[in-house]
Amino acid sequence: MMVRASLSRSGKKSQRRGWTNGFGYKGVSIEFVQVYLLSTNERLAAVTHLDQWMAGGALTHCIGHVSSFEDIAQAHEVQDSGKVIGNIVLDLEKESESV
Repeated sequence: MMVRASLSRSGKKSQRRGWTNGFGYKGVSIEFVQVYLLSTNERLAAVTHLDQWMAGGALTHCIGHVSSFEDIAQAHEVQDSGKVIGNIVLDLEKESESV
């Protein structure tokens, strides 16, 4: 699922295929889309925009924990703890921190 937030002075909602009726407040709207309902061209355009935002620093990932693949059990424990905010990443090139 993808989320789109926009500022709309007109108050008109998007009627693009795949987008659900979101919600809005004071001209800001948030809408959700099932990416599987988008055409190949629409999906490519969305990925291109996301890449541009990432390259420009407008969109970043919050990485909460990084583990090596060998420490995958630790990564599961971190996830189950609920104490980490952000993505839990398995780094396939990172050396194990276990002894």
